[in-house]
Amino acid sequence: MRDPRHLLILFILGLAVAGTAAAQAPACPSSPAKVRSVYREEAAKEGVKKYRTVHLRDVLTVEVEGLDSLLAEAQCRGKDLVLFLDDQPLAETVAFPPTNPKQQILRFPLERTEASRTVWTSILGRPGFEPRPVEVGVGLADQYAIPAADAKQATVLLQVIPPRWFLFWLALFLLFLFGFLYLAQRTDVLRDAVPLPGEGARRPFSLARSQAAWWFFLVLASYLFIGLITGDFSTSITSTVLVLMGISAGTVVGSAVVDASKPAPSPAQTQAAATEVKALDDAMQEARQVAERAPADVTAAQALAAKAEEWEAKRSRLRKLRNESEHFLQDVLSDANGVSFHRFQMLAWTIVLGIIFVGQVWKELAMPEFNDTLLSLLGISAGTYVGLKIPEDSARS
Repeated sequence: MRDPRHLLILFILGLAVAGTAAAQAPACPSSPAKVRSVYREEAAKEGVKKYRTVHLRDVLTVEVEGLDSLLAEAQCRGKDLVLFLDDQPLAETVAFPPTNPKQQILRFPLERTEASRTVWTSILGRPGFEPRPVEVGVGLADQYAIPAADAKQATVLLQVIPPRWFLFWLALFLLFLFGFLYLAQRTDVLRDAVPLPGEGARRPFSLARSQAAWWFFLVLASYLFIGLITGDFSTSITSTVLVLMGISAGTVVGSAVVDASKPAPSPAQTQAAATEVKALDDAMQEARQVAERAPADVTAAQALAAKAEEWEAKRSRLRKLRNESEHFLQDVLSDANGVSFHRFQMLAWTIVLGIIFVGQVWKELAMPEFNDTLLSLLGISAGTYVGLKIPEDSARS
């Protein structure tokens, strides 16, 4: 076994050798370079035009005073020169090679990559139509940006939403939306798949199909919006989107299966409901006459209001037994027994999560990732809706 004193001596000698090597290694000089100006170049007949307004996916030109010394420092330290926006480094955004120090110019592609996603989100998030001033700089990776000779000359205006492409995608989306609304008005694309009611009435609106249409157009609008700004049309769809679409599709299928297994209301049941409505019609006529003869009689007015409320409920039940539509909210929120809590719950969660979804897209320029608990909540709500459709009196979907 070696003497511990020998080990201590060897350790001290090693430190001395390492210190000597470090002292003999040449120190990298600190560059005095400064950013002089930034702009976007475009070729013209009379030469090259310089523009201060830039877009994502443009090539940004940066004039650097003392670029040769900055390149020498980068080579000495073994690091790349990267682009800075608002003092935030864009990882992997390096200048186009080769770089000619005599021109004192660096050219950087304004591209949103996975490595620079966080920086671009802070710059592009909550987008608007007005160009945003962005301070541009360059520097070594993992270090600070070099200072600018003139802050105004080192600032460009970033056009977050390209107006022409925005109008194009907006027109396309509105074409889909209004085309769907036209179909919803003319056909039964948003209505129950139940037997046609008589007397020219329309089938009732379907909560499950309305939910599926809601998520479809929210996802489509978000997909186009993210792609318009970032150019990312391939990775913006997340697992949360697939789950949401799957839940809505499963709800439509489950509702259809439940409805197909339920018998249609019997003629006797429908006739009984019609008789109740007719009896209430007569009772309302009598109550109205009493109220008209004694306008100051509070009791008569209350009796008329009670009869009217009961008549509305009975009339609504009769329409549902006949598969007749009333209006959208009444159709999606109620069954033959009136407004149902499980239908209201499903509609409420669908709207709330939709608003959160749109807000996240506008703020982060990315489709949200709901956690398993939140997705389970929506799934439970949809499952409750499908499960409680079984005892409903009329066929709905």
